[in-house]
Amino acid sequence: MEQDHNTRKSKSSIGKFSPFRIISLVVSFWKQPNVLINLDVDNGCGGVDNRYFSLLIGRNGVGKSVLLREVVDLFVYAKTGYENNNKKQITIKSLKYTLCGHEYVIERDKSKFNYFYDGRDVGVKDMKFPIIIASTMGVFDKFPYRKPGGPYDTPLYHYIGPRAGNNIIATKTYLLMQMLANLNGIEQLAQLSRVADILKFIGYDTKILLRFKVKDSKGDSTFVEKKIKLSNKCQHYLAQIGESAEKEVSLDFKNSSLQHVKCLNLKEINELRQAKLLSWQQCFLFRDGIKIDCNHLSSGEFNMFCVVMSVVMSANNSHVLVLLDEPEISQHPNWQIDIIDNLDNALKGYNCHFLIATHCHFLVSNLPTGRSNVIDIEVDEQEMVEILPLEADTFGWSAEEVLLKAFKMTTDRNRYLAEIVGRLLNRIAKNDISMDQVENEVRFLKIVSRNLKVVDPMKKIISTIIEEFNDGNE
Repeated sequence: MEQDHNTRKSKSSIGKFSPFRIISLVVSFWKQPNVLINLDVDNGCGGVDNRYFSLLIGRNGVGKSVLLREVVDLFVYAKTGYENNNKKQITIKSLKYTLCGHEYVIERDKSKFNYFYDGRDVGVKDMKFPIIIASTMGVFDKFPYRKPGGPYDTPLYHYIGPRAGNNIIATKTYLLMQMLANLNGIEQLAQLSRVADILKFIGYDTKILLRFKVKDSKGDSTFVEKKIKLSNKCQHYLAQIGESAEKEVSLDFKNSSLQHVKCLNLKEINELRQAKLLSWQQCFLFRDGIKIDCNHLSSGEFNMFCVVMSVVMSANNSHVLVLLDEPEISQHPNWQIDIIDNLDNALKGYNCHFLIATHCHFLVSNLPTGRSNVIDIEVDEQEMVEILPLEADTFGWSAEEVLLKAFKMTTDRNRYLAEIVGRLLNRIAKNDISMDQVENEVRFLKIVSRNLKVVDPMKKIISTIIEEFNDGNE
């Protein structure tokens, strides 16, 4: 059934101190009828913990990553007026969000956008938009690359990922220099201390060292042309250090002052790198005082560091939408279990919404109570997309419970599945359950049954229950 977006104000969503968060999306998957994805959470915290988490789960291929990309496109296109006319697999037809105590709705009608502010039809100038941070460590991520001068080169959007351009994969040094450039815009020492905390968590000292060498104009025929295109600040910095200069700058995230950070010219150094005016550059971390090239960090270490640092350093606005595509990639389970806590702590003081595509059960079982939800995107037997919100507080669930109730997967002899089936049969025998409740339970068992092995005796039991239910409704 096609869903309609209600543009009227929702009392549960709007309040004097209402934080930023996405309330709902109306989405068309694979040109199918629109479906409603409801992300509304009312934590009742009165502005104390205004950080929300929404997990998108589901099988590979259902479109979770593509949906995250489409969220970026909708906000960027709606703000800038740019529209990519390429045919889309997934299209957001409408998105509702709150920001600064007001409700905003963006509706897409083909390439035209309609805007609503507290239910009133308005223009784009009357809209407020969050800062968007898209982060992933996957080489084949779906997020758009922020190419200088391109449609995504806007203060609205920040991309932190492995791509340095079309078909070019960035080194760890490249990524780290890119993130360090954002340090120039930080306003609170607390942001530095949070990066120090994540460094200590992954087992490193809180110091970082950057070394580089400027090219010699005699060895580069285009040096003068590139220099002219530099910003005035960067040209001044280059004149200070001189050509052919080797330079090193260091920063201690725990002990450095904001003034020291701003005097490091990290933004200008990155601009020189982007202009290809550096002969070489190196970034070092330290472990027990021993210098370690950042390219020698494990994928898991670097991923955890980059995710938290990119969020903290890019979030120069108090209203932030953080899009993360499988942040658990390359992470050991004892780090996966802390991803949510680290992200939650990294943005204390911000109004933000984390929208995360994941296959990790640890993320589900560590969601904060009262300000999180889980959306399961599935495909039914008719190949139609269905949205299955998990209406439960998942904090503290065991791995088996998450696999069964959230991912609809079961391990052999899963006791939770046995309990669900036993409870259902017992209630039917006692005539202590309505037909609607039975229908919901059977629908859940149908999905779980798809993932059971043929030799699993529970598959036969569930198949029998489904057959009996279907025969009783004929």
